Amino acid sequence: MQSQATKKYIRISRRKIARLGKLCSRKRLAEVKPRLAFLPQKSARVLLQTLKSAEANFLVKAPNTNTDALVIERLEINIARGFKRLLYRARGRGNRMNKRASHIHVVLTDEPVVKSSKKATQPKSPRSSATSKQALKRSAAPTLKSPKSSKSPNFSKSPDSSKATQSLKSPPPNTKTAAQAKKTPPSQNPSHS
Repeated sequence: MQSQATKKYIRISRRKIARLGKLCSRKRLAEVKPRLAFLPQKSARVLLQTLKSAEANFLVKAPNTNTDALVIERLEINIARGFKRLLYRARGRGNRMNKRASHIHVVLTDEPVVKSSKKATQPKSPRSSATSKQALKRSAAPTLKSPKSSKSPNFSKSPDSSKATQSLKSPPPNTKTAAQAKKTPPSQNPSHS
């Protein structure tokens, strides 16, 4: 059997209530109530009120039952319409202040909630396998590159001479460099014919 309770237009932002909502979701009501009672946040008091209301609704439906076995099946914290206010600033300017509000909806049940083990049975997504392949390629790639494959000049000492030599990647044999193409007149250049 289930019971519900809703509290609307609470003048606290959804983010502040959701922090505590994560602690309460899918837990026994007997565990959650003492924790919320001693927390100093305003959102803890509001959440506790909503849980007590859902518990009272359960007792109306099924009187003379033990409420210690109740489990929070679903806890929804949604954004409500808030107020927009203006904070007046110098030189005729103003900053907008959003006075945020939220709704809380709680569903309690007396049946134990079964946690699904989707992580163990789900196959890997194609994206995760692609990223693992890329990681394997990176780890298998050699750390040192040969001077021909590198794009930047490689300054190294050769064993034959004591001078540092610079190895640069040479252009392909059939292509002309930009300086050679400018020197050649257009009538002699075979690429313009």
